[in-house]
Amino acid sequence: MDPIEILAFDHLLRIEIRSSAKGIVGIGMFVRSMYFLVPALLILVVSFYALFSGSPLGVLGLVFFALFSFAARNLLSPLFYKEVIELDKNALKLTTYSFMGRKTSVYPVAEINVIKFSGKERLTKHPLEMETYDALGFGAVEREIQYVISEGVIEIIANGVAHRFAKDLGYWDVIPILEKIHAYSNGKINIEIPESYLEEDEYLTT
Repeated sequence: MDPIEILAFDHLLRIEIRSSAKGIVGIGMFVRSMYFLVPALLILVVSFYALFSGSPLGVLGLVFFALFSFAARNLLSPLFYKEVIELDKNALKLTTYSFMGRKTSVYPVAEINVIKFSGKERLTKHPLEMETYDALGFGAVEREIQYVISEGVIEIIANGVAHRFAKDLGYWDVIPILEKIHAYSNGKINIEIPESYLEEDEYLTT
C-alpha cells in the first residue's frame, strides 16, 4: 500500500501519510517492544501483590513498570503512526495519530512563512556498528531508535516558528505533497524544494 494518499476536493485538500515502519522493520519493532511489555506486565502483577502485602518494594516495582511501559510504547508507536494534512482556504491542519492518541496543530494560511523539504535529521552511527557488515545488529537497532525519535523531513515555518512532520519520507515522495499544497493555496503558501538531495548522506561525520 502506498504510504501517501492525496485527495483534492473543492473545499479541502487532504493528504494522508502512513507509517513506513512495515515489513521486517515493523516486525523487529514489535518483537523488541515485547521485550519490554511482557516484563512490564509481570512487574505490575508482582508490584500489586507486594503493595497489598505491605511491602515497600511495590512502589519500586511500579517505577520499573512505568519505565518498561514507556519503552514499549515508544517502540509500538511507529506501527500505528499516521499524519493527516488538511488544507482549506483559511488554514492548514496537521493531525498526528499515534499508539496513545492524536495531536492536532492548526496554522492559518496567512501566518505560514514557508513549507519546505528539510531532509532527514543527521544520525549518529552506533559506536559498535561495523563498517562493512552489521553482523551484531547494532546498526539496525540504532536505525529503529532514530526512526522513533525522528521528527520528519518536511518543515513548516509559521510566524517564525518551525515544526517538522512527515517521518521517513524520501525526496521524491515530498515533491508532490509540497506542489499540491502550493497549488491548492493558489500560491499563497510558499514552498522550497532543493534541486537534488543525497538520500544516503544520513550520518554525521566526525
